[in-house]
Amino acid sequence: MKVNKLASIILVSIIGSILGFVNPAVAQDSSRKENTFQHGFWLESMQDPNVNFYELQDAFNKFWENRTDYKGNGYKVFRRWEYINESRVLPDGRLQAADYVMNEYKRYMNDVSMTKSASGNWSIVGPTAYPSNITAQPTGMGRINAIAFHPSDANTIYVGSPSGGFWKTTSGGNTWTNMSNDLPTLGVSSILIHPSDPDIIYIGSGDRDADDAEPLGVFKSTDGGATWTQINNTMGNVTVGAMIMHPSSSNTLIAATSGGIFKTTDGGNTWSLKTSGNFKDIKFKPGDPTIVYAVKIETPSKFYRSQDTGDSWTQITSGIPTSGIGSRMVIGVSSANANYVYLVQIKSTDETFAGLLRSTDSGLNFYTQSTTPNILDYECDGSGSASQATYDLCITVDPTNANTVYVGSINNWKSTDGGVNWTIVSHWIGYDFGEPCAASVHADQHVYEWSPLNGNLYVGHDGGICYTANGGITWPEITGNLAITQIYKIGQGVSNTNYMLFGCQDNGDAATIDGSTFTTTRGGDGMECIIDYNNINYCYNAGHNGSIKRSTTGLTGSYSTIANSGVNGIDESGAWVTPYFLHNTDPNTMFIGYKNVWRSNNVRNTPSTSVVWTKISSGETYTCSVLEVSLANPDIIYAVRSGAIKRTDKANDLAGSVTWTSCTLPDGQTPTALETHPTDANIVYATAGYNVYKSSDKGSTWNDISGNLPALSINCIVYDQTSTEGIYIGNQTSVWFKNASMPYWVLFSNGLPPVDVRELEIYYDATPSNNRIKAGTYGRGLWQSDLIDVNVIDPAGLNTSVVSSTQIDLTWTKNTSNDNVMIAWSSSSVFGTPVNGTSYSAGNSIAGGGTVIYNGDGTSFNHSGLSSNTPYYYKAWSVNGSSEYSYGVTANETTDCNAYSLPFEEYFSAGTIPDCWRIKDNEGNGETWEFGTTSASTYVPDLTGNYAFVNTYNNSPFQNTDLITPSFDLTNFNSNIILTFKHYFLRAGGGTATAKVYYSVDNGANWTELVSFSSTANPSTYTSAAITAVQGQAQVKFKWTYTSTASNYLWAVDEIKITGTSATLPTLATMPVTGFSATAASGGGNVTSQGSSAVTARGVCWATSPNPLVTGNHTTNGSGTGAFRSTITGLTSNILYYVRAYATNSTGTNYGTHAILVATPVATAASDVNTTGFTANWDRSTEATDYYLDVSLNSFGNIAISENFEGFTTLTSNGDQTSNLDNYLRTTGWSGYAVYAYTSGYFMLNSSSLGQISTPTIDLSGNGGIYNLYFDIKKLDVTSDFAKIWHAADGSTFIQVTEISVPTDWTTQKVQISGGTVNSKVRISTPGGTSKRFYLDNIRVEVSDMITDYTNLNVTETSQIVTGLSGTNYYYRIRATGTKSTSDNSNQVSVKLSKASIVAGGNWSNSSTWTPTGVPGSTDAVIISTSGPVVVDIDDAICNNLSIESDASLTIDPAKAITINGTLTNNAGTTGLVVKSDATGTGSIIHSTTDVDGTFERYMNNADWANWKDGWHFLSSPVASQAISPAFTSDPYDFFCWYEPDNLWVNFKNTTEAPTWNTVNGSTNFYTGRGYMAAYDEAATKAFSGIFNVENVSMTGLTKSSENHGWYFLGNPFGSALTWDASGAWSLSNIAGVAKIWNEANQSYSDLTSSPSSIIPATNGFMVQVSSGTGSLVIPASKRIHSSTAFYKSSTEGLTLKAISISEGNAQESRIIVNPLSTETFDVMFDSKFLKGHAPEFFSFSEDLKLSTNSLPDITSSSEIILGFVKNNGNDFRIEAVGFESFPGEVYLHDLKTGVITDLLQQPVYAFNSNEGDNAARFKLKFDKQPNHDQEVKAYFSQNQLNLVNTDGEVLVEIFVLTGQKLLQTTTTAKSVVFNQPAGIYLVRIITSEQTVSFKIYKD
Repeated sequence: MKVNKLASIILVSIIGSILGFVNPAVAQDSSRKENTFQHGFWLESMQDPNVNFYELQDAFNKFWENRTDYKGNGYKVFRRWEYINESRVLPDGRLQAADYVMNEYKRYMNDVSMTKSASGNWSIVGPTAYPSNITAQPTGMGRINAIAFHPSDANTIYVGSPSGGFWKTTSGGNTWTNMSNDLPTLGVSSILIHPSDPDIIYIGSGDRDADDAEPLGVFKSTDGGATWTQINNTMGNVTVGAMIMHPSSSNTLIAATSGGIFKTTDGGNTWSLKTSGNFKDIKFKPGDPTIVYAVKIETPSKFYRSQDTGDSWTQITSGIPTSGIGSRMVIGVSSANANYVYLVQIKSTDETFAGLLRSTDSGLNFYTQSTTPNILDYECDGSGSASQATYDLCITVDPTNANTVYVGSINNWKSTDGGVNWTIVSHWIGYDFGEPCAASVHADQHVYEWSPLNGNLYVGHDGGICYTANGGITWPEITGNLAITQIYKIGQGVSNTNYMLFGCQDNGDAATIDGSTFTTTRGGDGMECIIDYNNINYCYNAGHNGSIKRSTTGLTGSYSTIANSGVNGIDESGAWVTPYFLHNTDPNTMFIGYKNVWRSNNVRNTPSTSVVWTKISSGETYTCSVLEVSLANPDIIYAVRSGAIKRTDKANDLAGSVTWTSCTLPDGQTPTALETHPTDANIVYATAGYNVYKSSDKGSTWNDISGNLPALSINCIVYDQTSTEGIYIGNQTSVWFKNASMPYWVLFSNGLPPVDVRELEIYYDATPSNNRIKAGTYGRGLWQSDLIDVNVIDPAGLNTSVVSSTQIDLTWTKNTSNDNVMIAWSSSSVFGTPVNGTSYSAGNSIAGGGTVIYNGDGTSFNHSGLSSNTPYYYKAWSVNGSSEYSYGVTANETTDCNAYSLPFEEYFSAGTIPDCWRIKDNEGNGETWEFGTTSASTYVPDLTGNYAFVNTYNNSPFQNTDLITPSFDLTNFNSNIILTFKHYFLRAGGGTATAKVYYSVDNGANWTELVSFSSTANPSTYTSAAITAVQGQAQVKFKWTYTSTASNYLWAVDEIKITGTSATLPTLATMPVTGFSATAASGGGNVTSQGSSAVTARGVCWATSPNPLVTGNHTTNGSGTGAFRSTITGLTSNILYYVRAYATNSTGTNYGTHAILVATPVATAASDVNTTGFTANWDRSTEATDYYLDVSLNSFGNIAISENFEGFTTLTSNGDQTSNLDNYLRTTGWSGYAVYAYTSGYFMLNSSSLGQISTPTIDLSGNGGIYNLYFDIKKLDVTSDFAKIWHAADGSTFIQVTEISVPTDWTTQKVQISGGTVNSKVRISTPGGTSKRFYLDNIRVEVSDMITDYTNLNVTETSQIVTGLSGTNYYYRIRATGTKSTSDNSNQVSVKLSKASIVAGGNWSNSSTWTPTGVPGSTDAVIISTSGPVVVDIDDAICNNLSIESDASLTIDPAKAITINGTLTNNAGTTGLVVKSDATGTGSIIHSTTDVDGTFERYMNNADWANWKDGWHFLSSPVASQAISPAFTSDPYDFFCWYEPDNLWVNFKNTTEAPTWNTVNGSTNFYTGRGYMAAYDEAATKAFSGIFNVENVSMTGLTKSSENHGWYFLGNPFGSALTWDASGAWSLSNIAGVAKIWNEANQSYSDLTSSPSSIIPATNGFMVQVSSGTGSLVIPASKRIHSSTAFYKSSTEGLTLKAISISEGNAQESRIIVNPLSTETFDVMFDSKFLKGHAPEFFSFSEDLKLSTNSLPDITSSSEIILGFVKNNGNDFRIEAVGFESFPGEVYLHDLKTGVITDLLQQPVYAFNSNEGDNAARFKLKFDKQPNHDQEVKAYFSQNQLNLVNTDGEVLVEIFVLTGQKLLQTTTTAKSVVFNQPAGIYLVRIITSEQTVSFKIYKD
């Protein structure tokens, strides 16, 4: 009965609201009647979208009079809801509409730029790490309402928080990422993840358990949470407590919501309501989704069951108690026994445990399993009488054991016998009276979910998320960096920015002293905190209603109570968040605002019980919500209570002397926050509702300074003492700033998520750049930013107005400094930041976005030349004389659509704003026109379908909004312009509202009122009189304007119609354009209606851009209606033209749709050539829509005539056009009888009238008078049997040539005409008689002998398969068709059909292997289609395309090679294409087709296992994904990969000793491009099978770990050899220019320099060295060559010395190369460091480096080169010289040990012996090469000039980069050369008549 009584009060309140008499001033009127209610009522009422706040608040207060607050009674849940919402109540007691904040957020985000760091640089402070704890309660981050799992990744988990949005972890909870940063103040209570596409996610919004967030229905993401779409269509703004997804139909969802059960079958696009009520839980029966269970939240709660997948519902009552049962119930099911259903019930009196029920028949009948203990209580044994189960209640059943049940409320309980007996498995503290009872888990459980992948049970509670993997024994936390803390207030230390205390909902008060780690200092709900500004040891925290504690030992010290009701003399409680502060200069004095203001002058006294409090006000009955002291005068204090502000100027006087004065409420509103001026005691600022106010007389009067702030409730304000009257405010989504010099507020939220900002504090540092502003948010934790820095003030009022479809005008007001203004535009809202000190001009781009369009001292700019119906974004900056820029202000506008004509209708059927319509919000609060359907209480507009409306019933009472039509061009409408619409106007209460309709004739610049409505009107139709003012106007608009100062109005508009009488233009069509030549074409048109007056001129016009006009190029072709032809001349070949017909009457000129002269296509080479056909190819023609293909046996010859009859397409109806053929056909002179034209572009010959058609006179005298007639023909009559073909050699006497049968379907026919003359005509006729009619099209006469199946074949793409051919040589051509045009014929392409192998197969070089006979050449397409194999037996086999059929094979013999220039196709798998290898060599294949399978062999001789140096082979894989084992690891073997950090070979066998094979190679497969080393006991031929590598291979990330390292072992990845080229396609980056390859014969490394002889054989490995840092290279396919070399052979480049061990036979090369680009020092691109093999070490020295290749710029007689030698096992050696014979001079080898000097040119072999310990620098090379100059040429750089020294006469100067690229070559006699290149090292070569010198020179 008590519930019904309040329901009556609420109903009266709603009715009163409609009538306009509810007064918010009575919110706490004690005279109201008392009401008492059962527990749980408050939560359900809080979630009622229609609840009256004041009525509910009053009822709650009455209920709690003389009652005690105890845990679990709903008291705290209501009080925090009250605290959050009290400042947001509309005047009539209603709350903001659920989507109000989201809509306002979207609105202002469209109006501001977030691209500048000056708009905030916010970053999260925390808590991001789980806090430590000094309280008895478990620590926490924030509440979790929902949990879901990735379908295949156990580490990916999703959670939803009540006001912190949607989060995801991919690390099992170690770290979390917010996935809903663009959804403001989002609460999430349910989550669904698509089972096969986890990118599809559904979240149910709102806060199911405490109403901390607005209900917004369902949101959906299809990209894993990156973006979201609201999908609450027909569902509305409801809290979605639970959702389920059909297990086999993922688009079917059922949602339990505060508005009922909704179902969708299309993934949320539409929802249907299945039953009404407040539902919070819903479950499918496991395994049977037709059966669904749900619970309805009311008293008593009800259980419902559906057996048709949720379409209908039945309440189940059997076995379910109702007496004394409360409103909350939850459901548990288990797949272990699908028939089991569990319910938890609570009592209505105190929310304690009423019972656990179980059904064993799928929810039809229930039985009570247990009613005790109170498992919803705080106590370990459930003996207490507390509960808060309307807030925290959940159940789950083990999916593997249906008797194991968990119930969560304050604690977690478990039953293993189906709910009969219970054991506590977690406790909110963990112990009871000092005795441990269960694991410690944060209080208040809200959701259970079982992971389907790891079987763990996860629970979401007030502190975050944890799980158990052992049945509840332990519960590890995985909350990690889940920043979802709901912060009320912040206490900021003054000495260190990291000293902070803050109060958190559900998680007490927390402290940090380093800004990254946090400590919980108090449990429960935390509120205001203070850190003593004088002594950091004194800190204060608070709980709800004014329980204040103090620490004397710092932020994380021990806290004890100093103030609370009943403590230290205080006899009253405070507000939910009780305000208090320390005296400005005396930290021993504190003030607290309970109902009255209390003061202590010894707040630091110890013990805490000695603190004395004195009441300094009296008689107050309402609690203080704000208590603020003047920073300029500590005697001035302001106290805010509901409906009142009071001030004292004597706060520090004796208590009896303190007096209070009432201040004025700003605009009658109760402030949410106050802030005082730091130096002027008269100034105070207040926030109230959506506004900010300033008082200069201590609150006596107020000025509204809200300006451009969004219409969102403001929570907090802070004064910035570094700025003149700088103020930051925090509202429901963001932070804003303004100072005294700024004309408006700027958004200061960069990096800050859109969340409720509850508190702002500023920390001031000794270094101003370290100042920080702190923000406490309700759901996203604590944030900080540097302070704003304002140098230049923005211009004010950047306004945009649309002038037309091509122009937007901008105006602005300059700032008070009269600075210039710069304007930029962009196609998006993203703008860059102008660089201070840089001047920009129109046309300049701003880095980051935006193009400057204006920079000057004006106040307006007209932006013209724009595109229609296109959004344009603008940003304006003030710029001072030093080119310093302000932050910038933005605006955006959309150009008009191209003007509409009449008649016009709009029914708003789509339910969204129609295209080209506009909405204006003149009030600026986001309350504008909407589209769809609506109702105002019980008043529903009686309009059909969707409509446009303004409804103020759920919004604030102030609206001013326009609905504006597109622009209309009425220049051709001169009378009877009528506007008609249906509308519904409701006036339901006080206040005023008007609905007006206007028109404008200047595109909206000025408006004239047409009609006004101000009283209630039932649905009616308004029809205007003729609106004469708009007749003949070109820029006409209409608008519907609604203005209101009350909240009880509705205006709906529908079925808008605008009509008028107009003058009309001619109607015509453009004739297809044909007859192309290089400079002319044939066009025309067909005027089908003259319009309102006679046609006086007609013709065609053309241009190179669309829509040509008659003012440009045009023809004139008479007057009147009908068809006409025009000759278009003066064209230029290969230019795209647009052609259209025109016709002019007295009204004006009209045009046909344009024809586009489509370009003649280019036929390209045929592909896929085979023995019976090919694929014809051509390039796409610009503007072509499709193509026509001809294939001929001979070369295409002369075309006598060609007609496609497309001119008939301009006809408006079918009919006989015999007499008008010249008007429609491209060539005049056609004649006929009964030619019946069709608008589809062909014609019919009427047989009963002896229908016939004859060509004009055509010249058929060429080609011996033999031509072919082609035409398309099809029956019309079933009895039509044949057509006759005639030829008249003299142009008049027709002789029948033949007759052909008429086919049923369109078929191309070919008839040969002989005896042709210059006067020939050709005729096609019917045989006569009835029912012999047929259709004809595409008549052509030409020399070509075409294939009829491929004559005029229509093709839509740019290729066509041609099949069924039997000859050898064919030709094809193509024509393109476009919009009303056909191109000329393309070039012709000849095709030679493929060769195929014969059945027996054979050798490639044998002519008889092929049919047709002959060895294939480079242009041949080859098909190997026979079972007998084809063997490549030559080293230069070549073809174009090669195809191996499924039963065929191709083998490349050892040392033989094949090149395939075109496409290689292998349908026979890896055995069908085999490259052979043996001791004589390896085959080679070069092609470029990807994904071709094959087998590549590599022969390797055996190793002498007694000699570990013998038998090593470098190899690599030429195929992808080749497995190493077992193919390469059988028999006795060694198989190694290379490990760069240790310069170490790692054996495949090594699986234990670091580094192991798996560590280094990471796989048992060959890596493409990587080299390997192997040795085998016996000679072996190894096979690589798979897809041949044919593309470049990039090797990146090659690092050099130390100075002597950096060697990487790579491999040739191709089926042929490679040439090494350090300066070309290999793209070396930080890689030495000389590579190394293993010389198996020498047992040593040989160098590969950039020369044609530097060959890397197929399947061979090679070494490269990183020169510095990180290197990379590309192994290029372009460097493939054929080489039969199976191993490396020495190069003869340069001067090569080889040191040979006589006893072991191995050898090491050392090379001296003269390279003018090199220098005397080490050149990374030309020199190579020595790498040791098994041979004796032999190298040259350069700067203490050992080089195997030493490149020098020149060698003179004074040149000496030291050669190093270190012996191996032998003692006898010899040195052989190679290549010295070409050296111009003498070369001597000086043995420094023996003194022997050998002339290597005379004796190229020197034998010697060597012993251990010999000096390594044993040899010296000396040269006798006499220079011809006296002085050496030198050079140096000076700025951008190369200066030359010791040069006389003409010299050649060349400058290169280090990689060899030449930058400059010039011949000069001057002493300097200009060189404008960046700083760096360059190679310089100077060639004179006497010498050549090279240098490395650094250029500054």
